[in-house]
Amino acid sequence: MTTPEPGDGLRPVDVLTVTDVVDITPSVRRVVLAGTPAAVAAAGPTVNLLVPRVDDAAPRWPRVAKDGRIVWPDGAHGVSLRSYTARRQDPDAGRVEIDFVRHGDGPAAAWAGADYRG
Repeated sequence: MTTPEPGDGLRPVDVLTVTDVVDITPSVRRVVLAGTPAAVAAAGPTVNLLVPRVDDAAPRWPRVAKDGRIVWPDGAHGVSLRSYTARRQDPDAGRVEIDFVRHGDGPAAAWAGADYRG
């Protein structure tokens, strides 16, 4: 696979930003993400998250082909793909909520467990 170049027909991935974090129980954390209404609607009930490594200040994001395939950059990129069921999704407001069970130390557990209130 080659690194995507401008004009190659690939588009950037949709970006959702953490806007709120609530600990529902000691082992469940709700992360509220915001983005454009189109990005939230496109996410569907199963949200595919591209999760950056918590300590990676400059992850190399993949791009999306016209057929929806994710095209990954060559080499190390610091991003993992994980799928979650949205707890609540409101495309009109551009918000999606996902509950994470806090266990283990995988990429998504580390990301969801990060301190966003700083």
